[in-house]
Amino acid sequence: MKLLIICLVLLSSSLFSQRRQIIDTGFKTTNGQVKVAFFDADSTLRVSKSGSVSANSINDVLILPNVVEKLEELTRKGYFIAIVSNQGGVSSGFISMEIADGALKKTIELIKEKSSFIKIHSYDFAEGRSGDPFRKPNTGMGDALSENLAKMNLTINWKKSYMVGDSLYKKGKDLTPQGKAGIHFSNSDRKFAQNLGIPFYDPADFFGWRENGVDIFNHFDQVKKYNLKLKTLCLEKLSKQR
Repeated sequence: MKLLIICLVLLSSSLFSQRRQIIDTGFKTTNGQVKVAFFDADSTLRVSKSGSVSANSINDVLILPNVVEKLEELTRKGYFIAIVSNQGGVSSGFISMEIADGALKKTIELIKEKSSFIKIHSYDFAEGRSGDPFRKPNTGMGDALSENLAKMNLTINWKKSYMVGDSLYKKGKDLTPQGKAGIHFSNSDRKFAQNLGIPFYDPADFFGWRENGVDIFNHFDQVKKYNLKLKTLCLEKLSKQR
């Protein structure tokens, strides 16, 4: 399995020069260790403007509310920010490798357009389905990052690292710790975190969406309604202060 991962890393590096690489070294190290904040992409950092599960084109990307503010905070704290995304639409023939790769680059570009202070240090995606060692909940993307950091004589501080992703409690299969039925498409982000031995967080809590009535963002229209609601609340608060 380890040899297969190394071979796939080398093949990926030759096809896509930034994917599965460290693209920014502006992160903090402590005693040769790095604390990593892993993020899923779809319904965590972004949604598609087309309404599809993932981006249908390179520009089919909308950054979700509060993402920029939280990533600024993590950059300030010296976290290594890594995007790890399942893109099974590639192997299913819905999108090409170029679109999957380009849309993740576009995601980073749009985030940095909103705040040039933010550092996103790596991105990776698994294009395969069953049997792909990189597909979450398999740990291939985490292992590849660990190997890349080892080339810099660094290791991941797993005790201070964590995962944020929307695939936590699968609908029709899982129950949350509170005993509620799962609402998510998959549970791969939670199990990815568990397999790495790190905590996991629901983006609805991490980015503060739930306190404004959103458990998960699946569609572009939800974002418009959410932003309108926040704008209305702000206006009401301002009018009360006058």
